[in-house]
Amino acid sequence: MRLGSRNKNSSAWLWLALLALGGCRPEAGEKVAVMAATEPGRTGWAITNQGRRDAVFTLDINGGFWASTAEIAARLRQESADDSAFVRNSLEYVHRLSRNAPPISAERWLHSPEVLLNSLGKGFCDDRAASLCRIWQQAGLPARIWNLEGHAVPEVKLGGRWQMFDPETGAFLLKDSTVVCSVEGIAGGQARFFSFGGQVFPITPEKGVLLFLDKFMSREDNRLSGWYLSGSFIPDTAFVLPPGARLSCCSPGGQGQRYASVQLPPYSEGRLHIPLVLAEAPEGLKSVFPRNDSLYSEADIHNPTADTLFVFYHVNPFLPGLQEQNRFTLSGLRTEQLALSLFPLEGPAPAAPLTLDDLRRRLLQSDELEAFVHGVLPRLPKLGGLDGLPDFFHAYLLLKNTPPAELEQRRKAFQERFSVAEQVIRQHPDVEERIIRNPVFLLLALEYFSRDIGLSELAAFLESLAL
Repeated sequence: MRLGSRNKNSSAWLWLALLALGGCRPEAGEKVAVMAATEPGRTGWAITNQGRRDAVFTLDINGGFWASTAEIAARLRQESADDSAFVRNSLEYVHRLSRNAPPISAERWLHSPEVLLNSLGKGFCDDRAASLCRIWQQAGLPARIWNLEGHAVPEVKLGGRWQMFDPETGAFLLKDSTVVCSVEGIAGGQARFFSFGGQVFPITPEKGVLLFLDKFMSREDNRLSGWYLSGSFIPDTAFVLPPGARLSCCSPGGQGQRYASVQLPPYSEGRLHIPLVLAEAPEGLKSVFPRNDSLYSEADIHNPTADTLFVFYHVNPFLPGLQEQNRFTLSGLRTEQLALSLFPLEGPAPAAPLTLDDLRRRLLQSDELEAFVHGVLPRLPKLGGLDGLPDFFHAYLLLKNTPPAELEQRRKAFQERFSVAEQVIRQHPDVEERIIRNPVFLLLALEYFSRDIGLSELAAFLESLAL
């Protein structure tokens, strides 16, 4: 059954409670295993149900996967000396484990930390803002979200004052070296500094672009929005694995994706629930999982064929992987039926694409953007419009004395990303001029279009500039 925006607790535990009331009383248990991985980055893990009944369990690997909002908030609380440290640690946590990219669905569950931080790892600014707000609220702190017409940011109340912490940029703005600004304070011109990565920097015009400062300053568009946090959604937290099924993780995919899979042996049947977003289901299970990129509750499944069927799920690619020593904790019903194993991943490790979050992080902590604006752009010919960008790029390569072999290679990579940029920007003719004059876009186009930057991340960034 597919989940929309309804609020529910774990149907798996409810089902087992009903069984117990009816006289069937399977014992709850816990299985803990410590397993060593000699090559953690090239090692996967698997859980196989070797019994004859469905196994229902929660999963914890090294305290990081799979984590509920309550578990995330409790862990961050434990690591923080006070409310202020908790808020900043939460900001860093959400920013580190997610990236800006077009969301795969319009469903409200995208605003859930369980979904964003365990499964997808990617979303727009509102998905990251809502997840951070829910962690703060779980810890008992007042929190809310502002819509800035093209950007969404959360605020938390500390010491009787509202303060803004942006998980999209990973930064917060300061009136002086210590006073954190609210959205209204930023709009009123109070912000003079920003804090990022534990360091405080002055806000320059170039850094202001990276921090979306113009969106705060257009005060007539700023408004509080309760929509992002309405219809509170709590996904099922339990894994349900039918007899003979094997849950394994994590196989790499294109553009830095990672996937978990459930292997269903021939003629198998039982109950299945994986609290991750479905990536792909086989044709034989389309009646149960009609849509990819969706979240499903517990369901009856049956493999009527002599073939092994595979169901794939999204796993957050920014979560830490296995370590040299790994602690697996499985808690629930029939955990004694579950066998844990590690296995080598096939093929070379794919290179992680450069994301716009990575680029913003680099530019916020350096003077690269300022040096580009004041030292490089004045030496290039005037850019007449979007159509002139390829020639503008060629002039930039010549200015840098790029060797001929590298020049052709970079021009080819540039053209692929330019095609994506052109398609997005043409959809916003009213702001095309503003986008192509944006210094961050120009640096991105000249220096990073020819590198392995994710195409979906590029599209998301250009959409944010258009808004």
